[in-house]
Amino acid sequence: MENIYASDSTELTEAPRWVTYSWMTNELRLSGEKLVIFSLLFERDSIDGRGPDEITGSYIVKCVNSCGLRSRTRGSNQEDRTLADVFQMIGNLAAEGLIDASLDERNLTTVYRCREDIVADAVEKARSEKIVEASDGQ
Repeated sequence: MENIYASDSTELTEAPRWVTYSWMTNELRLSGEKLVIFSLLFERDSIDGRGPDEITGSYIVKCVNSCGLRSRTRGSNQEDRTLADVFQMIGNLAAEGLIDASLDERNLTTVYRCREDIVADAVEKARSEKIVEASDGQ
């Protein structure tokens, strides 16, 4: 079986980057900052030997702010997203049923993961429609 979770080995610390797949937009209907966050969580969970130590909350904030999407607050001022904003968006993704939130094995930290059943269904549907493509986000 082919590895649909494969990603290239570019260091995540060089520049903000992430990989999005067509099924994320076509099947899950993700866009904007939610797409960036889901893509990063997916990449973090699907790379062996790399991930949680490099794709941290701070790194996700850096990626969201590098993609040119900004929150509008207090009139026309453009503000960068904060860690609190990102966790709110992660909470929204969890409320939509796209990711799970659970405590780690020591019950100290909340761990967010893309729901495997949702991902598998979206990938299967995309494969049946022959639209599985990847693109680098920057």
